[in-house]
Amino acid sequence: MPSPSFNLLFRYETDGGREVVHLDLYRIESPDDLWELGWNELGVENEIIIVEWPEQARDLMPPDHWLIHLTVVAENIALRDVRVQKVGSPKNELVAFPISSSER
Repeated sequence: MPSPSFNLLFRYETDGGREVVHLDLYRIESPDDLWELGWNELGVENEIIIVEWPEQARDLMPPDHWLIHLTVVAENIALRDVRVQKVGSPKNELVAFPISSSER
């Protein structure tokens, strides 16, 4: 999935009938700019929301969400280290990143 880069928001349909909404907030100047993107309408029904540069949203991020950190592996720039962090109490588990009961 490419970064929206020049577009701040992209929507993708999945085979399973869900919609992925991908936001790239790198270039927003203020969290107030998010309202123009329809921020208050996101996360309904079958939407999966992916936010690049979530720190740009500041206090507008929901209290319950997942943070997924990607870091380039120095020895091989084609690889990424992935760290998943649960913030608050998101409703759903990430199927690709199951959490053991000891981490809850």
